[in-house]
Amino acid sequence: MTGLYDFKKDVYLGTNVSVQYPEITSATELRLKAFIQQYNNRMIDDNLTIEGPQAPGVKK
Repeated sequence: MTGLYDFKKDVYLGTNVSVQYPEITSATELRLKAFIQQYNNRMIDDNLTIEGPQAPGVKK
């Protein structure tokens, strides 16, 4: 389930405007899914740090 809100005009996020802006909703949803997929892949590969995967000999 997704929602798109105009937080500048609707500070309580009561009005979902995703139906009014489907192109923004779909583009944002794709970016979020890509981010989550990348995070999951990095978790699996133990590659979440800037330096890369854990150095050999480091106990996990």
